[in-house]
Amino acid sequence: MEKIIIRNKVLKKSYTSSNFIRMTADYSFNSFDEFIKEYGLSKIMDELFEEDISVTLLNETVLFKNYKKVLVKEKENEDFKIMYKIDKDFCVSLTENIYIYHLVPSFEIMNERHIPWNYVDSKIYAGDTWWEDDDTIIKDIKKLSIVDFIKKYKAY
Repeated sequence: MEKIIIRNKVLKKSYTSSNFIRMTADYSFNSFDEFIKEYGLSKIMDELFEEDISVTLLNETVLFKNYKKVLVKEKENEDFKIMYKIDKDFCVSLTENIYIYHLVPSFEIMNERHIPWNYVDSKIYAGDTWWEDDDTIIKDIKKLSIVDFIKKYKAY
């Protein structure tokens, strides 16, 4: 199962998508550099992800450095979590509890993704993990009905 790195914050539903559409509606950007030139990294990160970035390059931010730590050490920190990707729209966090998150759609300019981590815009409690392993839980998420999953994992 694929693991992904998620920013440890839940954005407002459709916040990023709506703002991205608004920011690109009157322009035809040929590259991400053109997008940054028009708005600046600080404004893009604020408008799309509610991030307070004061530098001009993403890899100069504390946020990026914390992302790299998670990527290299495969250990979560205050800014990022490691989760299992269920499909293109959802991921799951399996600690003592099961939380299912909706992934914010990745915005792309010229078919390139420019923010290396993922964001989420909703989170739901789906049960407790203590009696099953990760692989079993993920298989159950994909194949059990919602009612059967709730019963099995005591999400009530």
